[in-house]
Parts: sequence; C-alpha cells; structure tokens
Amino acid sequence: FCRDVGAVYRQFPYPLDHLTGPMTFEKNTLRVDLKSLSGRPMTISGTIRNPGIDAVVQLDIKADSLPIDDALKKAMPPDVRKIVNQFKPSGLVKAHAKVSREPMTGRLSRPEGRVRIDADIELSERCEITWEGLPYLIRDLTGRLEIHPDKWTFKNVRGRNGMATITASGIVEKLPLPKLANGEEPLKIDVDLHADNLPFTGELQAALPKAWRKTWPTINPSGACDVDAQVHISPLAPERTEIIITPRAESNLRLLITRSPQPGIDPGGTFELPMEDVRGRFVFYNGDVSMNDVNFKFRGGAVRFATGRAFLEDTGRFY
Repeated sequence: FCRDVGAVYRQFPYPLDHLTGPMTFEKNTLRVDLKSLSGRPMTISGTIRNPGIDAVVQLDIKADSLPIDDALKKAMPPDVRKIVNQFKPSGLVKAHAKVSREPMTGRLSRPEGRVRIDADIELSERCEITWEGLPYLIRDLTGRLEIHPDKWTFKNVRGRNGMATITASGIVEKLPLPKLANGEEPLKIDVDLHADNLPFTGELQAALPKAWRKTWPTINPSGACDVDAQVHISPLAPERTEIIITPRAESNLRLLITRSPQPGIDPGGTFELPMEDVRGRFVFYNGDVSMNDVNFKFRGGAVRFATGRAFLEDTGRFY
C-alpha cells in the first residue's frame, strides 16, 4: 500500500506526486489503483503485465485540474508536442487519458515498444490558445479536445477576445507520408472559425493573411464585423483559405488613394475617400475578394452596388 509516493512513467514522463493506494503484484501482473487528492486531484489505475522490456501496459489516468504547462508538454512525444506548440495553449483542463504499451519484435522494433496515448480533454479554467495559422488570441475557452496519436479533433470550442465571441472546430491530422523537405511532419489541417462582433483592431490585422495585412493601411477599417473563416492546409493540395467578413452597423472605411505624378499635368499625391456605415458581404478566397450587396454613405450620399470583385497581392496591391 502506497502513501504519499511519487511516480513517473518513462513513456510519458509527467511527474505524479502525493499518490496513495494499493499496488498488487500477482502472476506477472502489477495492478495499480492510486489517487492523489493533494493540490490537483488525479487517479491512475490499470495493469502492467510482464514488467520489464516485454511489459504490456494498460493505464487509465484522470485529472480534474491539470495545468497546461512545460512539464506536461515535455512529457508528450516530440511530434505531438510540436503540434501542441502551434496552438500555444495555457490554462487548466480536465483530462482522461488511456496509455497503452506493447513490446515490438523484428528488424524495425524499437526499445520503447509500441506506445499509444488517447485522451479526452475538457477546457475548464483560464484556457487560452493562439494558433500560428490564424494568430488571434482566444481567451476564456470552453469545449472539448480529442487527442489520438495521428489525429487531434477539437469540438464546440468557444471563447472571447474583448467584446468578440469566437467559436471554433476542426481537425489536425498527421498523414502517413514521409516528412516534408523542411523536416516537418505532413499535417492536414481543417479549421472552421466564427466570430461575432469582432472589432477592426491592430490585433485582427496581424492575424489576417499577408495580403489583407498589407492592404489594411489603405482601406483603414473601423467599427466591428462578424467573421466566418475556413482554413484547409495539406501537403497533398494547395492551401485554401476562405474568410467571409460582414461589417456591423456603423462600420467605416477610409480609403487612401495615391496618384502617381504626371509631369506638367498632375503633381500626384494622396486623397481620401470616406465610406461610412458600410454594409454587405466581403469574401476572401486565396487572394480573390468578391463583394455582394454592398452599400455605404459617401459624403452624405447613398452608394450601392450588387456585386464586385478585386484581387489582392501579397504586396498589398489590389486591382
């Protein structure tokens, strides 16, 4: 019977401490039933058959308040840790993980054996993420993550950034392909994101695709909008990014146009076209922008057009 002991499983080296409970060894099988009620409630139960290099492990781990910290990240397999770091997560979660290990034989066998970790994670307290693919900080997260060796699924994730409410779902999947030329794992990423009442701020500008970041000082938006975004990344196909922006009431644009000088005719310069209370639907798809049912006020007059189209270059130039 264990009282206030510590443990580290070498295939998932996350330190567990203040564990109490029975460990029973019978007929080459070690049965574990431990719990810790100190600080962060946690239980670990299961069996280890044939302890040693031929061990067959089945462990069930539950934690009610697990911090997403460096200790947890370091315990993850390197390929999993690399994916986790792309989302820069922090906060406390409820977690239920199943850890299994089987020995391997043959020419391609590995000393650590065949290890599998499957986990369900419930975002619970002060959780935040910032995904590198769309780097916009989301706070106060709730929702659920399902983690498997080759696939991560997040469902009904909901959070905030200031007055904006943001929901997200998606899948990050490691494909059974050779590593990429840069040494990275071949990942297939499908992310759907929706935001209500998202303000036009510098933080939003920094999160948008390069072309929109460059164009921002030209159109100078203000106010707020609703956003629907879909990001699809795969080494097997070109990247597809679709962002639908619907301005809210009292959103404005201050378009700055620069004229090239023409000797003897026009000295050139910059002039401003203010567009007030802009309404409509703006769809960005891989550099192409379509506009539908757009109307706004220009120096007191009403302007409306049913459709429009523009193409944005990474330099910020559009036509």
